[in-house]
Parts: sequence; structure tokens; C-alpha cells
Amino acid sequence: MHTSPRRMTTWMPLAIALLATAAATADDWANWRGPNHNGTSDETDLPTEWSDTDNILWSATLPGPSSSTPIVSGDRVFVSSSGESEKQLHALCFDRRTGERLWGRLIAESKWVPHRSGMSLSSPVTDGKLVYFIYGTSDLFALDFDGNEVWSKNMDREVGPITPLHGYGASPLLHNGKLYIPMIRGQWRASVRVEQKLYTDKDSFITCLDAETGDLLWKVHRPSHAFSESFDSYATPVLYNHGGIEQLIFQGGDVLTGHSAETGEELWRQVYNRKKQKYWQIVPTPVIADDIIVAMLPKSRAAFALRPEVNTQYEYEDSLWIYTERTTHVPSPIYYKERLYIINGARRTIMCLDPKTGEEIWSEYLGTKARIWATPTAADGKIYCFSETGETIVVAADDTFKIVAHNPALPGNGEAHSSIAIANGNLFIRTGSALYCVGD
Repeated sequence: MHTSPRRMTTWMPLAIALLATAAATADDWANWRGPNHNGTSDETDLPTEWSDTDNILWSATLPGPSSSTPIVSGDRVFVSSSGESEKQLHALCFDRRTGERLWGRLIAESKWVPHRSGMSLSSPVTDGKLVYFIYGTSDLFALDFDGNEVWSKNMDREVGPITPLHGYGASPLLHNGKLYIPMIRGQWRASVRVEQKLYTDKDSFITCLDAETGDLLWKVHRPSHAFSESFDSYATPVLYNHGGIEQLIFQGGDVLTGHSAETGEELWRQVYNRKKQKYWQIVPTPVIADDIIVAMLPKSRAAFALRPEVNTQYEYEDSLWIYTERTTHVPSPIYYKERLYIINGARRTIMCLDPKTGEEIWSEYLGTKARIWATPTAADGKIYCFSETGETIVVAADDTFKIVAHNPALPGNGEAHSSIAIANGNLFIRTGSALYCVGD
């Protein structure tokens, strides 16, 4: 049973629509979540089956592993990567048609690498003119398409600390000439014991930069009453339009919040961890399903949905629906053809839900022994699910579960954590040490 949400002031009329924010063309994959900002593409006639010899248009060697997703703009493919030493951080550019490496820069170096993580987790983003890279060192770079630096800044020194306990994982959101960089983390240090409860929200902020100059436009404190690692967020912000108000949706610190894209002012908030679980750091990014925001509880606990009103305080129980089966800890949900798809990477299962009601349509095993860390990608009536060993399971985007193809692992040392990018009729697949362009 749902209780009535508490209003902070009078409500505003609700008219919500998904924003189209990319300045790049429809054939591009200009950011981590793609042209529709939900892990999907409108492209058709995409390859379904391939191997290391069939339907591989080209492959390119990468200097080291990374969890970031390649992005595509015009005839350029941009890649963030670590080096042979994971402390070395690179920005790379390849020719989309041939795979030729056009340029590469050793752009930053780190003094440490987080356990089971890395310093090259965030995907680059582009507006078709400049491309932006951010690393776990908090170094943010704006480069032109020839690899020349236009501006750069170290966020730690110039704005404030951005890195949670396990490294910085959010990707920048680029919209209307502005870069939105979340800094949602607890104030912690290695010497602090969890039992001491000496964690605070002092270092939890959301920030907005001018994409052309790198100037800080605003920095807004984001309050939280979380505990320990539950302060920390690795999720990327998403855009949402509410009654004509452009909103930024952030999750982390035990709350889901909506903020004005113009000023950063908090517009509404939903609290979901009243029991103060201490290891509830959030990894998956919420997804917009028409007029509904769908988010995950940490640690694969549940999925929940909200259609928020401005100036309203929500409890978890105020959700439109709550799906209580085991969902996802790392891969983000995707919304495609009026359906919600969620991968449980540890169990290697995928579930299909009705986003309006939370009703489960099906939940099935993907038929792989390998764990899945990457967020799936959807297009051409198919869901592409990418395992840590480099194999791709292609599932029909339908109300009946069907595995269309199970493609063998592509060569590449190290675990594969990157989502598959789609552009110009091709798939761009990153393994631990190589980038592949797959096409018929």
C-alpha cells in the first residue's frame, strides 16, 4: 500500500517528456548511454552473429584495460584507457572506418589504483566539436578532435574532492553547452573505522561547468544522512523534463533527487534507506521510461519507480511500484520499446518488466558462466549483453524470451566491463585490451 507523499509546498502541474539533448547526429554514440540517453539506438540492420574472424571490420590494440565505453562522433571513435601500468591514463582516437589510430595521449598519471576498480572508469562525451575525458585522478580535459588540449582542470584542487572510496565512476553529462559533474561522496579517510561513524556529507556536491571554457558555473551542496559507504555514488546523472522544467536526476547517499538544470536547486527528493544500511553505495544509473524515473536499490535489492512532483518529499513506499526480486548491482537498466530490461550480472539473468506497473513479463538465464558487469545495449529489436570474458549474448526485445545468438568471446586480455556502442550500422566492442568494430 502506498502512503501519500509529504508536500514541501504547493505542487505544480505535471507534464513530463524525455529530453533529446545530443547535438551530434542520430548515427553517433556521443556519450555513455547513447543518442537516447537510455542505452538504446534507433539504428536497424545491425549484425547479430560474429566471431574473431567473421564480421570483424577491424580491430585495434589498446594500451590497457578500462571500464569506459567508446564513443563515436562522425568518423572518430574516442576511447579512455589505462596503460600497461593502470596508473597511466590515456585518451585515444581512432578512424571509425578503418580502425587506424589517429592520435593518443598519455594524459595523466595516478599514484594509486582502487582495489577491484581502476582510474579509467568514466566514458568520454562529445558535442561534435570537443571531446571531454575525466579520470579517477579528478583530471578533466577538453580536447579538440585532433587531440589538442583546449582546457583542463583538476577537480580536486579547483572545485573539491570527487572520488568515492572505490574510484570515480560517473561519466559527465553534456547538455546545452554545460558539463554536469557529480561529486556525491562521503567525507572519509582510510584511518576512519566504520564503527566510529565519522562520515559526513561535507564533500557531497553537484557541479556545472561551461563546456567551452571549463569555468565553474555553480556548485551545489547535496545533503545526505547516509552512513559509511552509502554516501558514495558511481552513477551518471540523467536528464528529465518536468512541467517544462529541465531536471537533473541524481542517485546516491540514500536518496534519489531532482535538481534544476539551470541552477542546481533541489526540486524534490525520495529517501530509500531509512534503516541506514552502511554498504549501500549506488552503481547503476537510473533510466527514464517516458514520464517515469526507474531506479535501483543498491546491492541488487529491488527496482522502484517514481513520477515526481516538484516541491515534494517522498518516502520509498511512495513509489509507483516496487519490484522486489533480485535486480542489479552494477549494470544499469535500459528502456526499449516500452519495456524495461535489467541484468543481474552475478546470476547472469535478464528480466523484462512493464515500466508502467513494474509487472514482471519474464526473467531468464542468459546461458553464460561469465559474470556481466557491462550495461546492455538495445537496438534493431535486440538486446546486446556483454560478459566479462568478451562474449555477447543477443536477446530478442520481445515479450517472449529468446536468445537470438550467443557470440564467442573476442580476444583481449583482462576483463571486459564496457558497454557496446552502436553507430553507422556497426557495433563497437571493447575487450580488456582491444577495440573491435563489428559489422556485416
